[in-house]
Amino acid sequence: MWHCHEWRLTEAADVHEVLAWANGPEGRGRVFELFVEASHSDGLALLRLAGSTSDRERRRC
Repeated sequence: MWHCHEWRLTEAADVHEVLAWANGPEGRGRVFELFVEASHSDGLALLRLAGSTSDRERRRC
């Protein structure tokens, strides 16, 4: 069985800062996906910027 954690980073300067956070000690070697929230006429959407969606890799998160 696997589980995932989600974080909403709201004060990051840019995507590079978020990637550094995810790859640093806070990430603890976890597999991750990075999304950005985007608004559009129907509300909010998530756009994937980085990471893997592989089931095999998800089992390690």
